[in-house]
Amino acid sequence: MLQFDTNGYLTPDRNISSTLSELEQTFKINNIREDIYNLYLNYSNELKNIIGKDIKQWVDGSYVTKKNAPEDIDILTFIDYDDFEKYENELNKFFYPNSKAEYNIDAYIIVVYPNNHKKNFYYRSDYANWLTDFSKDFKTNTKKGFLEIVI
Repeated sequence: MLQFDTNGYLTPDRNISSTLSELEQTFKINNIREDIYNLYLNYSNELKNIIGKDIKQWVDGSYVTKKNAPEDIDILTFIDYDDFEKYENELNKFFYPNSKAEYNIDAYIIVVYPNNHKKNFYYRSDYANWLTDFSKDFKTNTKKGFLEIVI
């Protein structure tokens, strides 16, 4: 069961392992949230169909708070570098600003390079930056958690 602080943020302030089912049961609680969830599901299924395998995502934004009427959902998808290079043209609509226009989702892709790859430093740097960004509310600097889901 997910835990929230008094501000309605997920706790602890890190990536919290979760499931698609838990995301749905916890946050799809009214019509506004149902619409956002359905857009997210459509986005994720279309992306997964292109890649052809399970994908890891960090799910953040006002959607994963206790806010009654969130504006949207923020997604960071982890894609292996070889898949990214293979499907780069098809992936264009899956990150911001195209994802916002197509799905009303603030979506970003992080390219995963293995430890022995010459570009692994970029992956590690991006990972650290996103972890910092998703672990706090940028407006209030309040610490918060976010979900990590594999679909």
